[in-house]
Amino acid sequence: MRSPARRPLLQPRQAFPLVELLVVIGIIALLVSILLPTLGRARDAAQRTQCLSNLRTMSQMLVMYSIAYKDMVPLGYRATGSNPNSALKQNDYFITNRSSTPEPGTVNARYCSIGLLYGAGLIKEGEGEALYCSSYTDFNHQYNQPSNPWPPTNVPSTEVGIRTTYSVRPYDVIWTSEGPFYPQKKAGGEAPFPRLSRLKNQAIISDITSSATRLTIAHVKGVNVLYANGAAHWVDKGVINDDLDNLQGAFKAAKDPIVDDLWDKLDHE
Repeated sequence: MRSPARRPLLQPRQAFPLVELLVVIGIIALLVSILLPTLGRARDAAQRTQCLSNLRTMSQMLVMYSIAYKDMVPLGYRATGSNPNSALKQNDYFITNRSSTPEPGTVNARYCSIGLLYGAGLIKEGEGEALYCSSYTDFNHQYNQPSNPWPPTNVPSTEVGIRTTYSVRPYDVIWTSEGPFYPQKKAGGEAPFPRLSRLKNQAIISDITSSATRLTIAHVKGVNVLYANGAAHWVDKGVINDDLDNLQGAFKAAKDPIVDDLWDKLDHE
């Protein structure tokens, strides 16, 4: 009588050699180091493309505004209070001012600059993100944050106004936070807005260019720029780097000529 077959003894598991583990970790780290810059560049390219789309959307809104208001478009800059002498050309990225005499339909705000596009009903519910570039990392400039809520009709008590992530060319049009506003003229009704058809190929809106610190929280290497003819494209920061460096620090009226020089340089790109 045959004895039952004996089962083979289980082979002991071999431990994973430390050297092989380190090799695998090294390969993974190498792949990550190769892929991360590529992914970062892809993300930056996508944000730049979306930003250009925003500028073209604003261009369409400005054309619609010009049709409604005899070729006038709300491009300019703001004063920080009721005194026009407090206006600084670096304050070119606000869309509302906090006001004790608010616009109808707002809590405590007056529209300024391209904020008038919202006041004119050209920015519908859910379309506010067109005024905000997704590359900005500063909450004070991002869309619908506690310090920068959307819609721009209720300015937090700690803020002077609602910001966008785009600078508007500071033509000689000034808004203050008090007094009547007009869809074709600055506060008080004295000076008309610029006429879109006369701006031709001038640069009119860009990513914020009020100082070099704004680039470090956005595209870093340059800015997207919208021109009055509807074109929009990327401009390397080297074109305006000297002006940006000179605009660093506190905003001052003495820097207004530097702001003008910066926009003149963007005209030629």
